[in-house]
Amino acid sequence: MKKINYLILFLFFTICIYAQIEVVVTADEDLYDFVFLKENVSLLNQKTVSEALFLTPGLNVIHKGFPVTQAHVFVKGGSFEQVGVFLDGLRLNDPQTGHYNFDFPWTSLDIEKVSVMNHGSSIFGSGALNGLLNIKLREIKKDNFELVTDYGTNNTFYSGLRAAKKFEDGGISISTEKSFSDGYHKETDYSKDAVFLTASYLKNNIYLGYDEKEYGAYDYYTPGKNMPSREYIITRYANITSEMIDGFKTSFYVRSHSDVFTLNSNNPSFYQNNHLNFIYGGIFKYNFYFEKDKIFDLQYNWQREEINSSKLGCHHRIKNAALINSRIIFFGNLKTNLNLAIENYDNYKNFDMLPSLNFIYDLESINILLNYSYTARYPNWTELYYQDPYNKGDSNLKPERSHEVGTGINYKINDILLKGDVFYREGIDLIDWGKNSLSDPFWQIKNIAKIKTTGFNLGVDLKMFDIFKLNAIYSYLDSYISEPYISKYGLAYLRSKISVDTEIDIYGILFIIQYVHKAYSNRQDTANMVNMMIDRKINEWLYVSFKIDNILNYYFEDIKGIPAPGRSISGRVKIEF
Repeated sequence: MKKINYLILFLFFTICIYAQIEVVVTADEDLYDFVFLKENVSLLNQKTVSEALFLTPGLNVIHKGFPVTQAHVFVKGGSFEQVGVFLDGLRLNDPQTGHYNFDFPWTSLDIEKVSVMNHGSSIFGSGALNGLLNIKLREIKKDNFELVTDYGTNNTFYSGLRAAKKFEDGGISISTEKSFSDGYHKETDYSKDAVFLTASYLKNNIYLGYDEKEYGAYDYYTPGKNMPSREYIITRYANITSEMIDGFKTSFYVRSHSDVFTLNSNNPSFYQNNHLNFIYGGIFKYNFYFEKDKIFDLQYNWQREEINSSKLGCHHRIKNAALINSRIIFFGNLKTNLNLAIENYDNYKNFDMLPSLNFIYDLESINILLNYSYTARYPNWTELYYQDPYNKGDSNLKPERSHEVGTGINYKINDILLKGDVFYREGIDLIDWGKNSLSDPFWQIKNIAKIKTTGFNLGVDLKMFDIFKLNAIYSYLDSYISEPYISKYGLAYLRSKISVDTEIDIYGILFIIQYVHKAYSNRQDTANMVNMMIDRKINEWLYVSFKIDNILNYYFEDIKGIPAPGRSISGRVKIEF
């Protein structure tokens, strides 16, 4: 039966691919809640994607140590495993564990934009249970040279270089970056090197990337145990894309991730894990429209995931997925986005049907938004097979699923934009590590029957005299559990968050002041972080900036038992022509 279903899907896509339908290329920014562009000066002094998301409503960004080493993004109270990380629609979440979702094999200079959905969606298939990030890399549009150097507290250094050459029918670019730090605490030092190559000819592209880093992982997986742990990671990536027929795009890719984890660097032989995993496959996508404002995408994905691990063993699985996306405009002001993903991993019997939809109704000064999604996430290798004296996986885990509905409104009065939204999510068979009591000897992974979450965001954007901008957002949420248990990750959510971003431009000098207040569930302590950046464009090719993070030197632990960095000061010089 499974082979018959695959054959039907294959024939369906083959017929559509060769249909005589005119092709159009459209932008999809209106589908996302937030879009961060390279040109946005607020991102000029950021080294990682996760830093750029610092103030995004509904998101909680946590760095274990420095942002370069390991990052977690939580959306509206879910876990970091439930956020989809995509590269132009290709899911890059690490199949071993979500701890490595931000190990990107390209440099920060290669990123054109990062688009964010802070709600569940099946626009790219499974995995975006609570939200997603979609990264788009820079195209080679002209000759370009870019050099960035950054130095700051704790002997923290960053340098990146990108050079691009544009030809008549294509181009080539190469980028490289190096960064290191002595660390702000014992075993928080790091060293990172990356190189990325892009080559294009007509509508064919080749991408090759390599990222290597070694860092102190102080208590990353043993909060409060005072373990001087270390990790050594290599990430490789290759992708060949082509558009042989107008609108028909193919992509063949491979990503590998190698990890060596040492629990105690003072006694490496005591406990060490070695993991090597691969994801590789192909994407076949066709874009067409019946009328100018009725656009459809059909897509078929085949992907194989493998792991060879000293701790998890050797495993593999294959995913087949068909995607149907539509973007249709009615009456000139009602924008709709309807998505359906049909997916199956070969270690599960049934296909999943995952629908999601977005509506945007534009009036003269009011936008009304509505979204619904039914999504799923399949467990990773660690959740299925990990075993040690403190944690036990479960090879019989079911996929976790979620229904989410949300609505919002944006109201503009002159230069003031008022924003508000509310959501409700019901998670089914959610996956979490838990205990029934504190006396239990280990954390057991399991499917939780149901978790219901509700929340809202209220915000304002203000512009005055082209020199002053203010963005302020208040977020709040709460969760209700169908069965009591002690949660290791899933219920340590951010209950409330206040984000304020102020920009003042005085005679070409841009001052940016950021404030974030965080309050977690089941905790009495709160975080109050103030950051400041000063940016100045000296001439057409030279930029300088100065940044202070955590001005107040406020001590806080986003993850209890793991100290976050204190005050840090850095300066940056950027040359681009």
